[in-house]
Amino acid sequence: MKHLIIWAFVFLSFLGLSKAFSADESRGYLFTFRPQKVDFYDDMPGGLAKKYPHYRMVMITFKPGTHAANKDGSNLGEGEGSWLDRGMRPSEPGKLRLLIRDDDMMGHTLKVSDGPFTFYVRNSGKGYLETVPLAAPQFEVVR
Repeated sequence: MKHLIIWAFVFLSFLGLSKAFSADESRGYLFTFRPQKVDFYDDMPGGLAKKYPHYRMVMITFKPGTHAANKDGSNLGEGEGSWLDRGMRPSEPGKLRLLIRDDDMMGHTLKVSDGPFTFYVRNSGKGYLETVPLAAPQFEVVR
């Protein structure tokens, strides 16, 4: 009985620590990229258009990086993107989808700057990464 209690304590302690050190999926993971191609869409899928009426969808294409990105993105080539803690896996997509407000300066910045940009993103499982939060994500242009 004593051993069972000790093992239960060890297991529960480990479970609590693993949750404390795991990433917060609601916030996503840091991802840095230099856009290769930026496409703006005025039409969005029905559900998104209803939920975000004053937004535009942007799809950014990049080459998946095989190495972790530096914090300032200086080790990324033109049109390359990668996670800050590791390179991208072959199964991870080379596209990023985000929604921006019609009047947001982010759209202009994405058009005229080659980045690098850093966002919190997650894999949507639909062939692209998506920003977290989906609409009006916070981003940083690193210089």
